[in-house]
Amino acid sequence: MNTHLVRTLLTQSQHLLSQRQPGVALESLQLALTLASESPEFQAQVQQLRGEALAAQGETTAALEALDRARQLDPKRAEVLVSIAKVKILQKQYQPAIDSCWEALAIKEDLPEAHHQMGIALYRLGHLKAAIAAYRTAETWQTPPTPELLTDHGLALIQAGDWDQAERQLSQALRQEPGFAPAIYGMGVIWMSRERFAEAEQRFQQALERDPQLHVATAALGLLQLAQKQVDPSGRRFISSSQAEVAAAYFESALRQDPDIPEVYFGLGELQRVKRNLSLAAQFYRKALTLNNSYALAHYRLGSVQARLGKLDLAIEEFRRALELNPHLPEAQKSLHKLLSQQLENVHTDIIVD
Repeated sequence: MNTHLVRTLLTQSQHLLSQRQPGVALESLQLALTLASESPEFQAQVQQLRGEALAAQGETTAALEALDRARQLDPKRAEVLVSIAKVKILQKQYQPAIDSCWEALAIKEDLPEAHHQMGIALYRLGHLKAAIAAYRTAETWQTPPTPELLTDHGLALIQAGDWDQAERQLSQALRQEPGFAPAIYGMGVIWMSRERFAEAEQRFQQALERDPQLHVATAALGLLQLAQKQVDPSGRRFISSSQAEVAAAYFESALRQDPDIPEVYFGLGELQRVKRNLSLAAQFYRKALTLNNSYALAHYRLGSVQARLGKLDLAIEEFRRALELNPHLPEAQKSLHKLLSQQLENVHTDIIVD
């Protein structure tokens, strides 16, 4: 066996995967698999990368088959279990992903990627504090932390309302890789929260230039339209019909490319809320939470809609959930206090006007 060539092919395939070229990587891996036919250890590595490449192409069933083969060849290879966790996350099987990460850590405790992937799964399930703790643990084992890890940690901190620490995480990711699109997007979210709308739009556009497949940035451009409230002489806030149309176009564009972006459904919920289609708005917020149960603002908005629908117990539950995730949401605290003190009044009465 030409060990040097097999290692070269494995390194090349890893690089191709990092460059989002799974199809080309599979070609190299097929050759590596032939060359490594007499080495179970190398075959396991090849099958692991084949699984990751297939998953990147959306072929999750075939990916798991390749990864199961890798496990059979090398049962003690903890990295294979982490790759399985990644595929489970793609399939939205978050608890099995967490279980796979724990199994990997039982074999190799200083495996930062296992903690990283566990953090992703916990985040999606709504265990935000546990997710942030997992990211921090991953960073202690990884020197330096990867831009991906730093960015995922930063985005989780945004949900928790820790904007300053989130900015530090994202800035560190961008120091390591200045063109890393998800981190650029995250900085756009921070600028939008500070009502620095021009800077936010610049970041979202820049993220899309770097990675046209980052469809959450397209959704963010829609949310940016809705964030820029107009105010009439009486002090009433409103969203113009043209803003709503532009926002809807962004959401529809993102949805055509990826049906699993929580921010899209949150935005669609916002559009229905300001149109006073409250039941439909609630459906969209719930869909966003199905995809990311750590979405504190979606819990809050759902609570406000439930309150206006007269479903007070459900509203209280959502407000409490929002505050559990993000204690820095004064609107949620205020709304919860009003409900608990039986001083109900309409909240979020933004409207669309021509």
